Amino acid sequence: MEAIAKAILSLNFDPKSDEGRVLLAQLVEATAGKEDTTCLIGPVMKLLPNVDLSVKKAVHHILPRVCKNHPQAAVLAVNTVLHDCSDPNPEIKCLGITTLCAIPEFVEHVPGAVHASLSDSHPKVRLAAVNGCKSLHSHTPQAASEQGLINILYSLVRDSDPRVSTAAILALDFLLAEEGGIIVTKAMAKHLLRRLEHYPPVQLASVLQAVAKYKPKEEDEVFEELSLIDPYLVHSQCPAVNVNCINLFLDLIEDNYAHLIDQLVERSSPGLIAYLSSAAESTASTVLKFLLSERGKAWLKNLPTTDLMPRIAESPSVKVKKLSLIAITCKETEADDILAAVTPFCYDKSCGSQAVRCICKIRSNLEATSSKCLAVLLQLLETSDPDLLRNCLVGLETFSMEGIPRSEISALLEKVVDRIDLFKPETIPAVAPHLLGLYGELLPTAPYVLEHLVNNYNQLQFDTKMFLLVGTVRLFLKDPGECQLTLGRLFQSCISDCDNALLSEKALRYYKILCHDQELMKTILGVT
Repeated sequence: MEAIAKAILSLNFDPKSDEGRVLLAQLVEATAGKEDTTCLIGPVMKLLPNVDLSVKKAVHHILPRVCKNHPQAAVLAVNTVLHDCSDPNPEIKCLGITTLCAIPEFVEHVPGAVHASLSDSHPKVRLAAVNGCKSLHSHTPQAASEQGLINILYSLVRDSDPRVSTAAILALDFLLAEEGGIIVTKAMAKHLLRRLEHYPPVQLASVLQAVAKYKPKEEDEVFEELSLIDPYLVHSQCPAVNVNCINLFLDLIEDNYAHLIDQLVERSSPGLIAYLSSAAESTASTVLKFLLSERGKAWLKNLPTTDLMPRIAESPSVKVKKLSLIAITCKETEADDILAAVTPFCYDKSCGSQAVRCICKIRSNLEATSSKCLAVLLQLLETSDPDLLRNCLVGLETFSMEGIPRSEISALLEKVVDRIDLFKPETIPAVAPHLLGLYGELLPTAPYVLEHLVNNYNQLQFDTKMFLLVGTVRLFLKDPGECQLTLGRLFQSCISDCDNALLSEKALRYYKILCHDQELMKTILGVT
């Protein structure tokens, strides 16, 4: 670091040379670290007045870091930064105003420079000043209101440049967050709605979100607003525009014109579906987030499940969201194809657990698919992948066996017992004693497996112990002769378990009920 400082401070240093640009890059990197940067104050101050734009950008980028670690450096830099704020070059002026607002020690110099920049003829400078107000608020929250910046920002919502206008809206939302954000009046909403076509896609999304803060009271006003935003339901460049437009539509119609929601779904669905196939993660994620929300449920009714099928190349978060929706949208007529398409994703480390949950959820939603879903899980249980095996066993904890033939349940029990490692009690999942308690009468070895678990009680995980208690009581109620001694030892272990008060209390309660009325215990646990 000292070598960098010495080289820059030398008389022969030329920031425009190849060597100079390398040193400049090293200077930027050095100030980003956690080491003491005292020796770099001089080089930074030397470079700050440099007129080369690339040098200016680099130095203004690192100056806030230097001043954060060495506040006294701000005194050395303030005059140059103020000079940059009035530079005839808009690029340099933007750098100056951005830096001025970012450094707390400059706060007393902010009013004049920011006020002038907010009314500058160049939109880039106005934009930098608007964003600077947010930086100013971050370190000095009261400064914006004390310096009269709030009213100026409200006036800039009507700025001729759409980027400045949008930035003003976002800045006001940020500065007034504790008061609920920007206040959108009827006049402001009308102005923004009339100018929607002038906003670029990203800014348009923010404007639609802001307009939603205004609630029209008259019917004519509602339908005028609906007609103005209607074209953006089929926008094809930015999903946030479509989603924010849909949300605005819903705000306007869901209370008094709910009959229009079906038409809204029909008109906006094609645009949303088109985004789902996008290779850009943010594009698909925006739509998926909406579809997974409470408001998005209406769009799921007629959404083709095939359009939600994830692709291998997609990001893990997109695949997980799509699999979550597939479990909801899958219909009985397409269940075979969907299960076949989802199964390979169970082997995918990035979304395997969600793919298994998807299969279990399809069974939960579609009773007729129970045997098919169970067959898929049995196939997956053959895996040698420990992560997939664990995911399958976890999924079986909530997998309903209602309506499934006893022969298939018996096959499942055999497979589960075969796949768990009884010689490593600490790894045994809770689903093993859970299933043995529910259906152990179908497996001759079930009492002996439970006995083995009870004998290794101290090595089991808490959840496994809890399910072991319930499962053993259940199987005892069905086959007392085989389980009586095992249950007695389990009660003794649970009741004396000082580390698990909840388990101990539950075991004592079960013991007392069994001693008093076994039929009552059957009713409590649902044993028939």
